[in-house]
Amino acid sequence: MRTLLATTTVLLALVAGCGQTASSDDAEAGGSDPTTPQGTQDPSDAVLLPRPVGPGDGSKGLTCPEAYQGAKPRWVPDRAPAQLAQTALVPDAEPDAAMLCAYRGQNSESPRGLSLTTQLEPKPKALTRGLAELRTLEAASGSPEMCTEIAGPATQYLLALRYGQGVVWVSTEVEPNHCADATNGTFTASTDGAPAMQMLRG
Repeated sequence: MRTLLATTTVLLALVAGCGQTASSDDAEAGGSDPTTPQGTQDPSDAVLLPRPVGPGDGSKGLTCPEAYQGAKPRWVPDRAPAQLAQTALVPDAEPDAAMLCAYRGQNSESPRGLSLTTQLEPKPKALTRGLAELRTLEAASGSPEMCTEIAGPATQYLLALRYGQGVVWVSTEVEPNHCADATNGTFTASTDGAPAMQMLRG
C-alpha cells in the first residue's frame, strides 16, 4: 500500500512539473499573454506601398514604371499607336483597362520614384469624365511657352489605357509654373490636363 502511494505521489509530481515546464517554454517562445500590451506603430512610420499589379489581375498586365525617367519633352514608356491617338491624347472609346501612376517630388528632381498606383475600372464616371476632358485638349502649336522658374512641389503622371489595338500612355506634369504639356508620344497637347488627372484620382 505504501509503495502504491509513493508511486502515485511521484507520478503527480512529474505531471505538475511538466505543466510548469510547458508554461515556461511557451513564455520564452513568445506565447500570447493577454496581460502583455501589443506593440503599436507610429503613424509617421507608415508607408503606403503601391498595389502590386501584373498579368492575371484586372489591369490586364498594365504595370507602372518604378520611376518617371523623362523631363521635357514628356516621357512615355511606349509611343501610342498612330491609329489610336494621332489626333487626340486618348481615343474616343472606353479602354479595356486603365491605370494611373503618380510620381511626386520637386519640379527640379528627375527621375522620380513611383508614389501612387491606382487601378481604374472601365466605365465608372470618374474615368469617363477624365478621358472626355483629355479629348478636348488641343494640339500644341509648336512654339515654346514662356515659363516662370518657380520652384516647388510637382507631380508627374502616367495614364495607361489598354485597347484591343495596343496601349496608350498619356504623360503630363502638374507643377507651380503651369506651363507643362501632355503627350502620348504621338500627339502632344498644349496644356497639362491637370483637371483630368484630378478627376481620375478622385
